[in-house]
Amino acid sequence: QSNFSDVYFPADGNCTLVVLEKMLSSVRQINAIVSGKTVEPRWLTPEKAREQVEQGLMVWDFASDHQPDIIMAAAGDYPTKETMAAIDIIKTERPEVKVRCVNVSSLTTMGFGTLNNTADQKFFDHIFTEDKPVIFNFHGYPQTVKSVLFNYAVDSTRFDVRGYKEIGSTTTPFDMHVRNETSRYDLAIAAFLQLGHDGVIPFEEAQHLAAKYRARIDDNTEYIKANGIDKPELDAWVWPPARELERAKEEEWHGQTN
Repeated sequence: QSNFSDVYFPADGNCTLVVLEKMLSSVRQINAIVSGKTVEPRWLTPEKAREQVEQGLMVWDFASDHQPDIIMAAAGDYPTKETMAAIDIIKTERPEVKVRCVNVSSLTTMGFGTLNNTADQKFFDHIFTEDKPVIFNFHGYPQTVKSVLFNYAVDSTRFDVRGYKEIGSTTTPFDMHVRNETSRYDLAIAAFLQLGHDGVIPFEEAQHLAAKYRARIDDNTEYIKANGIDKPELDAWVWPPARELERAKEEEWHGQTN
């Protein structure tokens, strides 16, 4: 709790490079970076990564629709991948649903963004809208985001914040997400149920889709017990536009980030 620290949550390798540059050139403040150690998708170009880090939070237009029914937000590399996979699931099952993808790359005790560029109320409403439900996948404790929301005039009940709940021990990467309800399936289930509640999709259909992806979670759990690893297709997932590309092009989206 301070007014002289920035905490960064880079979504990919390019964002990490920009963050490191900012951290190494800053003075008279504390900086922290939260990121994983595995090869993850490269979502943004160097130019877009710089824009993301400078703003602190940004709508990813390539994964978003106008006039959204629901906001899917993430902070951190692992949560971002699961959120993007959840968006893929939502659009595959119900293409008519309008989704906005928001990525948050930094937090302070003053709000979203950095000390030098903290999102004000107007920008916050522009990014998250004033009334749409938000499912926020966070690389940390959910209470951290909930406390940051107190800086804004917002109905915090429309924010469904997911993060680390200290549940799980030695297990597979995807199962750790499942135990903390941060997996793509958990996020998609939450989205479908919210969309059903709001009348965007039929309530019965929302229940059916939720049951379908709960079964996917159960199937992977049984696979883990039998094989000791997650189902291969979970780690092999890539963002849809990259699926038909040659490997060298695909790596710009998925892999070779470090």
